[in-house]
Amino acid sequence: MSYYGGFDRRHISRMMRTSSTLYRAGSKHLLKDGVLLSEERQLRSFCRFMLAEKQTRFRYLRQLTLIMDRPSQAVAKKFVYVLKRMAHLESLHLSADDEFLNGHPDLCDAISGLASLRRLHADDAGKLACDMMKRSCSKLVSLYLNFGMVPSFPGDRYGEFFYNTLDPEDLPDYHPVSVLAAFAPTLEELIVEYEGNVGLPHQPHAVYPRLRKLHLKDDYPFLRPYIDAFPNLTHITLQTSHCELSVPYEDHEEVFWEIRSRNEGDQLVNGSWQHLEEYRGPVLELYLLGLTCPVPHLYFPRIADQDLEFLPDVVDSARPVELRMNIRGDPFGDTEDELPAVLRRPGCSFLRKLVLRVEIPPEYEESDIQISMDNLLPSLQSLALHHFELTLEPNRFLNPTPRRGRPRLTLPDGSLEPPITPAPLFPVEHSLEEFNPLEYAQRVFEADPFMKEALVVVGGPRAAARRVTRLERGEGEATVATNHTEIMDYAPWASD
Repeated sequence: MSYYGGFDRRHISRMMRTSSTLYRAGSKHLLKDGVLLSEERQLRSFCRFMLAEKQTRFRYLRQLTLIMDRPSQAVAKKFVYVLKRMAHLESLHLSADDEFLNGHPDLCDAISGLASLRRLHADDAGKLACDMMKRSCSKLVSLYLNFGMVPSFPGDRYGEFFYNTLDPEDLPDYHPVSVLAAFAPTLEELIVEYEGNVGLPHQPHAVYPRLRKLHLKDDYPFLRPYIDAFPNLTHITLQTSHCELSVPYEDHEEVFWEIRSRNEGDQLVNGSWQHLEEYRGPVLELYLLGLTCPVPHLYFPRIADQDLEFLPDVVDSARPVELRMNIRGDPFGDTEDELPAVLRRPGCSFLRKLVLRVEIPPEYEESDIQISMDNLLPSLQSLALHHFELTLEPNRFLNPTPRRGRPRLTLPDGSLEPPITPAPLFPVEHSLEEFNPLEYAQRVFEADPFMKEALVVVGGPRAAARRVTRLERGEGEATVATNHTEIMDYAPWASD
């Protein structure tokens, strides 16, 4: 019987003080959702709590998050003692910088000895964290590993990237493929983030037969070590800092081309992945990977104008079956980099599902949505799509009407102050208002005899509503499955 259903930890802690029965039963409920420790006093209290009741509470602890500065030697010693008794811990999130791990000589050994651990999240990893993982006995399934900044001197607030502090001859020992070899038989998902020159691992290196998902943060990625180490990879994401640059992409085009050429040339000679199913991330980053294998499912969470030049090469290489894009702007013109032309490229001939979400920002206030969508239609006709989704929504900043940010005040005469007068609609908002989702969905069906389902959603302008149309084709003609207006809970662009 549970005495604690629906109570938060503070209430449970109070109830535990009322009777011995509740005291014993409460431990399980306090620990079942994991423990977060961010201060030394919390760590000290946690150690006392875990060692009470003849150390019977360890069986309930499955998750531990430890994000804090280096504790005192006495508290660190007590924590090491507690850590060595966590025989049921499955998930650990900790600050893995050298300063924290140096808090006690046995701390790294205690963590590496957690045989029950299956998920590890290590922030700001340095040499000590790498050495700790090399000798780990954990059978990790999922790992997040962030290589942080290494202080150049005591009190250094900035430091250097970890890989930039290593001697060139040491780099092979600290490549992620080398560092994580102890987890090779069991690891299924890896997120690894680093800056600087990661080098190449020693050959031969470990092979990770179960690893399916890789999320890599690396400004200058070279895939060969990962292709060899993760032969059964199915999902990949690449993240770089290039999209955060304040300078245009064209200032770095030569560097981007060199990274892509190195990866592409290597794969043409030495082979690529055989089972890759999905790429999720920015367009530029997929361009840098230079993949020579098909990637059936592509998801681009954000496409801006400067990404368009990389799109043709990317789709020709990937030959996707499903393409999902969140687009910011109006890339539906007639140049070879814009979407209508890209969809007519050979690489898109395999497409069966196309999902477009178009966000219209203020700089496109003069656009005409009807013309843009008319430009898209011939490209859809050239495909053999089975499923098409289109969402058109104005950016909240497209509305220049001032926001009051408070209730209307009562004037001295007892009346309310007048409401703010809405700014006139921009041309693009007028075109959104006039765009007919049902008519467009019907035109899509007429253009593509293979189409089984089409969804068209039009938001705004400046209204807490979206017009939604869904057409489906069964054995016969297309039928209207949905054609209605959705009232949203709120309108983020509302002005008053």
